[in-house]
Amino acid sequence: MAAQYAVRAGHFFLSGAALYKNHPEKTGKRSGLPNKKLTVHQKSKGDEPMTKGRLEAFSDGVIAIIITITILLIDLPEGDDLAALRSVLPLAACYFISFIMVGTNWVNHHHLLQVTGQVDGRILWANLLYLFILSFQPVSTGWVGRSGFAMLPVRVYVIMNLAGAGSYLLLEKAIIRSNDCEALKTAVSESKKEQWTICVEILALALSFIPGAHYASCPLLVVAMVLK
Repeated sequence: MAAQYAVRAGHFFLSGAALYKNHPEKTGKRSGLPNKKLTVHQKSKGDEPMTKGRLEAFSDGVIAIIITITILLIDLPEGDDLAALRSVLPLAACYFISFIMVGTNWVNHHHLLQVTGQVDGRILWANLLYLFILSFQPVSTGWVGRSGFAMLPVRVYVIMNLAGAGSYLLLEKAIIRSNDCEALKTAVSESKKEQWTICVEILALALSFIPGAHYASCPLLVVAMVLK
């Protein structure tokens, strides 16, 4: 019995190897086109423009995971009275702010990709940087909430959101350069929302250095997101 399985496996392997050897992408023969092997340089750059579908799907998945991890930071109240509920309110309030921020970033990212025709390496790396900074949202949210909005956690929270805004601008510029999108370029130049958003976030960062006034930093970030 074992010998029969071994023979069948051998036949299966040889058949698969033959199919792979004669595959159109391996031989370069596609729909009657001449046999043309791509060089390493051509394979790395790509002869055809990359579509945005995979980039959009990956980004949506990462953002969804960020929101899921953030809500899981909130523990259930350990009792059935108001004191137990008050113990989770700081983290719940910070989650509310973070949800607005991540949700706004997702909406803006969606609209940005709608005007994107093709994707190149510059856009891919700019998008990865944007998602990398955004992925720290659960960490900063948990630190602020569990510290009761202490000064240093609030300051780090604001800095991470400022960094996220900066990475979004880099992604925007990469898309404009790669797609030569005049509509997006005109919309960005005419709109002052992004500048106002950065100004409000800088004000929130300044307040995070002032004892007592630092409590207004996180609500100011919500105002920044509304402007964005």
